[in-house]
Amino acid sequence: MKNVIFTYDTIQNGERGEACAMILLEDDRAKAIKEAFGEHPEDPHKAYFLRERAIGFCWSCEHIRGRGYVDNSIKSVEVKEA
Repeated sequence: MKNVIFTYDTIQNGERGEACAMILLEDDRAKAIKEAFGEHPEDPHKAYFLRERAIGFCWSCEHIRGRGYVDNSIKSVEVKEA
């Protein structure tokens, strides 16, 4: 199992900030997500859908926290051993 950590921008009360969200995934899924955010994904169509799902995850995390996710602001995707 791996922890996948997304770092991105948020907005609250008109002020922009930085936040992160972490999710625990199986090794192969974590690798696929990391690759989807790379420069040359093996399967661009699959990468697109994985990126969209990751953005949705970050968006949901921020709305649960009472903040807004800034569109297309994912700055980094880290994969660490759980």
